[in-house]
Amino acid sequence: MHEPDMATSYRLRVDDLVWRKVEHELIVLDLSGSKYLSLNDTGSYLWERLTVGAAEGELVDSVVAEFAVEREVATVDVSLFLRSLEVRGLLAVVE
Repeated sequence: MHEPDMATSYRLRVDDLVWRKVEHELIVLDLSGSKYLSLNDTGSYLWERLTVGAAEGELVDSVVAEFAVEREVATVDVSLFLRSLEVRGLLAVVE
């Protein structure tokens, strides 16, 4: 697993991922592992930003602005979300 760094940029893996918005959640299907993931509003928001790539710090800033949460909360939540995607093999680190 990659060592977390607020300046590191991430993007979603480009192969074998399909997703659809269904009402208030995003459903992701990982075709390579035949697994699915359901994301809430915040997860969907981050997912969309990761389609083009973003640094962890940029994601934190955007969550603070969009959801009016405290920076400390956003920092922990974004970090946990990224680590979760990374463990599932859904993220690529942009060098």
